[in-house]
Amino acid sequence: MKAVLSVVGQYADDATGSKDHNPLYSYASWQEIKELSDSGVFEIGNHTYDMHKISGVRFGCAKIRGENEYTYNETLTADVMKLQNRFQDELHYAPGIFTFPFGKESPEAFPALKNMGFHVLFTCREKVNRIGKSQEDLYTLGRYNRPHGISTDRFFRNFEKQLNP
Repeated sequence: MKAVLSVVGQYADDATGSKDHNPLYSYASWQEIKELSDSGVFEIGNHTYDMHKISGVRFGCAKIRGENEYTYNETLTADVMKLQNRFQDELHYAPGIFTFPFGKESPEAFPALKNMGFHVLFTCREKVNRIGKSQEDLYTLGRYNRPHGISTDRFFRNFEKQLNP
């Protein structure tokens, strides 16, 4: 079993150029992300290059109210592929995993992400994933987000409660 590290490209670029590497709040640099990828313990995923935001007009990579499908697809593709290209430069491969920022999904995102070559999509739904024989099961995977301030012990106790109700 591997853990998935979903990378926000802008944060990785900022951390790579920063001299402030405080483990309490800093983000992973590209060198650290490569080390995690090379370790065999982590699978790396795309969490958008710069759509991990709440402020402004767009919330995560959700479609803006009134935005047409063409403009949305162009915007999403440009951002996501910018990070895929950074992965190629830094890790020498592009991940097949995409994680929706804040779990904000738009129906138009699913075919666009499939067309970009992603074979696994993580939502923000906290659920135990039951994967059958259909590839479609991999396009709506749930995930457990560990927020700041929650101990590892508490996080896994909550997780175990869902596994063994």
